[in-house]
Amino acid sequence: LATKDPIGGCFGGVFMEYNLRTILDDKAGLREFNPLNPYDPCPRLKDKFRPACYYWQTQWWENSANKDEKVKYNQIGLLCSEIDKAEERKQCFIGLGNIAPQNADWNLQTTKDLCGQIGNEQGKIFCLTGAAGAFHAEPKTRENSSQVCKVILSEKYRNECLQFKGSNTSK
Repeated sequence: LATKDPIGGCFGGVFMEYNLRTILDDKAGLREFNPLNPYDPCPRLKDKFRPACYYWQTQWWENSANKDEKVKYNQIGLLCSEIDKAEERKQCFIGLGNIAPQNADWNLQTTKDLCGQIGNEQGKIFCLTGAAGAFHAEPKTRENSSQVCKVILSEKYRNECLQFKGSNTSK
């Protein structure tokens, strides 16, 4: 891949394929979800791979759950909240935000509502940041990326969101 981005580049592709198994054609299907070990394989990996693993873990969790979107976002937010290391936890929430616009049929308000289901304020902020990046990556919805960031009350995090949306290379 041309990008050296540790989240959306080669590392991200490894974790997407490990979880979603799309390359297997007729044998494709999700990796089986084990509720007793939902973080697997992330904790077993070297430190440099964990942020990407947790970022893409949310996509697998979302696809593995059989509940309505708002319930899923609350539950996945709880899983992200339990991650010990701050950077890994942050990437988990950003990864959840990255898939929110698609889950919301690219509706701005529904995307904000999905991130709003996360039980802690910092998780909501990082989810919105990931959502802004996803809106920015799609030319047809790029104008919505700044709108997502505007609901963040903290100026520091709003500015981080506005900066992130332009640098997000994953989708």
